Amino acid sequence: MRKIFEFFIRRHLVANLFVIMIVLLGLGAVFTLKRDIFPTVDFGMLVIQTPYPGAAPEDVELNVTNRIEDELKNVTGIDRITSVSMEDYSSITVTLEPDVRDAEKVKREVRDAVAGVTDFPDAVTEPPPCSRSTTPSSRSSRWE
Repeated sequence: MRKIFEFFIRRHLVANLFVIMIVLLGLGAVFTLKRDIFPTVDFGMLVIQTPYPGAAPEDVELNVTNRIEDELKNVTGIDRITSVSMEDYSSITVTLEPDVRDAEKVKREVRDAVAGVTDFPDAVTEPPPCSRSTTPSSRSSRWE
């Protein structure tokens, strides 16, 4: 180790060039690294939210939630379906299998299955959107 220090003590120019090179590489890395405050993370989950104004929780479950769940049963690659039916609102969380090969294909099939449900009540004016979940759900949800 002492010989390395002696080498740089005798050759100031080489030491200065190394320092300048390290600083330039650091600055180059700072400006080229991709940074994001809130990075997009795919947890393999989709959330289907359907408003049903003026409906009781039982009506929401029978007329919205159950119909969507019946269509989702035909999609392969789904690990778990968790649903919540409350007054005026239905929320279904679809969790994909962790080892699914083509997650985008399964998500597309889920969207197509939800779009295939057409016999909603008249109060449900728009088809329910499928959006990616940005937060992971725990396995022991109180809604299951």
